[in-house]
Amino acid sequence: MNSYFLIVALSVTLVVTGVGCGNQANKIESGSFASSLGISGLPSTPVNPVNPISTPAPTPVPVSTPSPTPVPTPAPLACSFNGQSVASGSSVMAYQSSSVPFGSSCASQSRTCSNGILGGSYTAASCAVAAPAACSFNGQSVSSGNSVTAYQSGSVPFGSVCVSQSRSCTNGSLSGSYTFGSCAVGQPASCNFNGQTVASGSSILAYTQQSVPNGSSCSYFQQNITCTNGSFPPGTFYPSCAANCTFNGQSVTSGSSVTAFQALSVPYGSSCVSQTRTCSNGTMSGSYSYPSCSVASPTPTPTPIPAPTINSFNSSATSILLGQSITLAWSTSNVSNVQIYFGSTLLINSSLASGTITHIPPLTGSLGYQLTATGSNGTTIYSFINITVSNPVPTPAPTPAASCIYNGQTYASGQSFTVYTAQTVPYGSSCSSVAETITCNNGSLPSGTYYSSCTSEVPVTGTCVGYIGVGGSFSLSAPKFQTTFTDSFTKVIAECNQYFVNMNVTYCQQVGKTNCASMIMTIINGVAYNTAPTGQYATNNLYGTYPSRELSNYAPATSPAPAGTIGGNCAFTISGKGFSEVATGIFSTNITGTSDSALTSACNAIINSNLTNDSSVSPSVSHETLLDYSTNQDLVNF
Repeated sequence: MNSYFLIVALSVTLVVTGVGCGNQANKIESGSFASSLGISGLPSTPVNPVNPISTPAPTPVPVSTPSPTPVPTPAPLACSFNGQSVASGSSVMAYQSSSVPFGSSCASQSRTCSNGILGGSYTAASCAVAAPAACSFNGQSVSSGNSVTAYQSGSVPFGSVCVSQSRSCTNGSLSGSYTFGSCAVGQPASCNFNGQTVASGSSILAYTQQSVPNGSSCSYFQQNITCTNGSFPPGTFYPSCAANCTFNGQSVTSGSSVTAFQALSVPYGSSCVSQTRTCSNGTMSGSYSYPSCSVASPTPTPTPIPAPTINSFNSSATSILLGQSITLAWSTSNVSNVQIYFGSTLLINSSLASGTITHIPPLTGSLGYQLTATGSNGTTIYSFINITVSNPVPTPAPTPAASCIYNGQTYASGQSFTVYTAQTVPYGSSCSSVAETITCNNGSLPSGTYYSSCTSEVPVTGTCVGYIGVGGSFSLSAPKFQTTFTDSFTKVIAECNQYFVNMNVTYCQQVGKTNCASMIMTIINGVAYNTAPTGQYATNNLYGTYPSRELSNYAPATSPAPAGTIGGNCAFTISGKGFSEVATGIFSTNITGTSDSALTSACNAIINSNLTNDSSVSPSVSHETLLDYSTNQDLVNF
């Protein structure tokens, strides 16, 4: 603005000087003129310092002073979103992602342009919900919401019914379990009768008797039998029937033959004359009537009687203990009687040429057995066996195996029972996965940690609440992220931790920073818990020289705020030591109180104590306190 008035002042000076060219007496002082125009900084010397002639004051020449041109106000800047311009003051609808899985909802955000700066953080201009996934069955695609008919098997025997099942597709998952796309009922089986194939439903002539007594008729035993799916009616059936014949008081089946003889006997030196007689439907061929024939024996010559022989006489052992048994075996030839003696005691009296006998000697020492064999010719022969019988060495009674005691119950040695290697399993898992069978072995059980019972974790719903600050600084302006998970307790804690690791990385990338920190907790049933151990690092080396720190020591699971109090965490840094991955001046401790002011006073006392103990740094601090775990209030700075 001063430059503008300087130009005007110079222009006016030139005009006045031009007027004074015709009259040297005119004197204009630039200083007074500049002052009349409100311009400062010009010299107050006369315009014409040469010949300072005193003349009357000239008549003032009117000078037209132009009005200053107003400086235009610049227009507000527009913003750019998805390649389009957004006027300042206007808003555009943005989405967290361009697509979400089927069954999910698009998360939207209204972003307003304010003089070139677009509020919000969502980056997608549109969002579409993915279509439900189709299913595959028997090589064909089944759209979600549609059904197909499946069968338990591809075929069933004749007379059975195909079992079907309707399988519905729901977003890529096909209900039911049947796997066949079609099912056929098999053809009925044919029958075989005497080498002849009989189709199912057809009949054939058969007989219930293959033969009948002589003088009877087969017509009484004939009937038509029908094949039904490979089976004839119950019973025994024959392809033909014939009358039997009678020979020597016995029945001869039709088609069978017997040997008949001309005479019942013939003299010694002669031969029996035979004939084959065949029965044909009640008629017997031939004429011979005797069923057997014998040739008379010649006059016998006396045969000498052989002498008796003892082939063997053995015992099963040569020495035994008193009370044990011994087996004696003998083999003879040409004998009529066999006797075995133990001393003077007869053990066996038999006509058997060979055999065995078991005996338990009643005393110890060297003992003998005698075999006496008598031949048919009256001759007697003998054989002897000696054995030694000793007293047994006494055996001590066995010590009984010790039993085991587990969970107050006694188990005998060798008895098995079921235990568990864990008391609880994650939600959705079965205790059978940690079940083991252990066996008591003489008072000892297998080494290891076992439990007598096991339960599956009850699902809980956890709310993940946290703040992400840039460069390790937390405040109300830091982005706040919140979501919920339903799973087992341990999995909810882990899922919340991963959620904030992902949010931390995403936010650092969006704001172009290389060092972000998150301050998080998980609220389950009104109690806040650690989402990760104190000082745990998130593995995010892509967005900073040091990984981002997860400061989550705000609500230990073992010590929630007592009833009637509120809990917080006094976390602060001391200036000069910094709040970074390599800093040593980070302080964090849990506190409780009855009010926000009580928490603030307690935290200030802790800070002052740390400042007093550390005189190497200036007394400048930044600190925050997270208030009231149970009501999930926001981070409060003081």
